[in-house]
Parts: sequence; structure tokens; C-alpha cells
Amino acid sequence: MLVFEHVDFYHKKNMPILKNIHFTIQAGEYVSIVGKNGCGKSTLAKLMNGLVLPKKGVVRFHHLETRNAAQLKEIRQRIGFIFQNPEDQFITTSVRDEIIFGLENIRLPKEEMDQRVQWASKAVDMETYLDSMPHELSGGQKQRVAIAAILAMRPQCIIFDEATSMLDPLGREQVLALMHALHQAGLTIIHITHHMDEVMQSNRVLLLDNGQICFDGHPIALFETINVRDYSLQEPIAVKIHQLANEAWSLTADWEGAIRLRWDTSSKT
Repeated sequence: MLVFEHVDFYHKKNMPILKNIHFTIQAGEYVSIVGKNGCGKSTLAKLMNGLVLPKKGVVRFHHLETRNAAQLKEIRQRIGFIFQNPEDQFITTSVRDEIIFGLENIRLPKEEMDQRVQWASKAVDMETYLDSMPHELSGGQKQRVAIAAILAMRPQCIIFDEATSMLDPLGREQVLALMHALHQAGLTIIHITHHMDEVMQSNRVLLLDNGQICFDGHPIALFETINVRDYSLQEPIAVKIHQLANEAWSLTADWEGAIRLRWDTSSKT
């Protein structure tokens, strides 16, 4: 369970980035976070695992608080973070070493490290690339390696911060399918995105605007009750098709009603 209790964050006190953020994400949820550029999405994500700390309020993962320096290491083991650019996470020269790096930091026995490398690389369909150099891979493959490195740590929650924004359509599809599979396996997924069609895969969405949450609910409810264009966002294709179908049905109904009215009027004269 991830809890934000009346959290404020700023670099300069009179210029808040996030204001009075208050919500709870339960274990096993799939939550999307959306909003226009500069609304505070990435800052919110970094607060979740202590990459930045709140100026006011509390961020807690189960019984662990990010402002407690002694608990930060455990929080970051339990909450994995996937960045927009996977190369920002790479520090070694092979896929195998990239996955091993975090495991060495928690001092796992070599035998267990080898087992986790095999398991995590297979989970993202990259087991045949263990000896490859990360920078030689495609964008989608790089992102899957980054995910494998996080999976090997056996997290309970993974944050994807615009993780599909730099990928081609195939890479996006592969990473989204993997996110869905991880959620089905029981992980909590938090997905920061500006692709509104990706929101429909989640079971909850938070809309952030001017550093505050202005919607928290199911994606369908978001598009039924809020004009997302007011927040510099676009409706997903599925929602647009649904809206066009409703408009077409309404026009047809109006046309048929007009024909019936003419028929009734002419038949009485």
C-alpha cells in the first residue's frame, strides 16, 4: 500500500510543484497518472520511492516512510522505477551485468543471482541477449532490459515514468503487454503517461493539474465526466470512435423523427 498524506513539494517555497497531494494506492492496483507537461507527474513519481522527499506531509509504503533515511534502501528494493530513457539506467557493458548490478548491491549469493538473472531475462523475453551490449539493442529491447533489472530485485510495485514515450509502435506494444502481464502476476503498476490510449489498460487514473489531483477514478468515468482537452490531452481512439458512433446514432434518430413527423402531418391532411 502506497500512501500520500497531504504532501507538498517545491524547489522554491513560493513556487509549489505539488500541493496537498492525498491518496492511497492499494497493493495490486494498476494506476495511470496523466496531465499536461509541467503539471508535476514525474515529481509525483519520484516522491513515491524517495528519489525526492516531500517538503510537507508523508509518503509511506506500507510501514516504511521515505523521509526516514534508514528505510529508503528497503523502499527502493520494493518499488522499482523505470525511466523514460532506458539508457539513463545503464551503467555496465552487457545485459547480464546490467541485471546483476542491483543484485550485487544487496549482496545476494552468486547462485541466487544467476537464478534471478535467468528468470528475469526470460520474463521479458531477453534471455538470448544476456551477452549483448545494451547500447546495441532496439529501444523496446533496452526498455525490457531495464525492466528485467528491476524484476530481478523482486519488487512489489513498479513505476513506469513515460516508459513508452521514446519507443516505436512495436516497442510500445511489447512494453505495454509486459506491464499488463506483470499486473496479472500480482504487481502494483503505476504508469505515468501522455498516451491517453494507454490509460484504458489501467483500472484507475489520476489526473494532475497545476500540482493538484483533479480526478481520481476509473478511466471510463474520466472520459465521460471531464473534457480532457481542457487539460491539453486527447481522448483515446476508442473513446473517439464511441463518441462518433453516439453522434451518428443521435443524428439518425433526429432524421427518423423528422421523417415520422412529416408522415404523420401529411397523413392527417
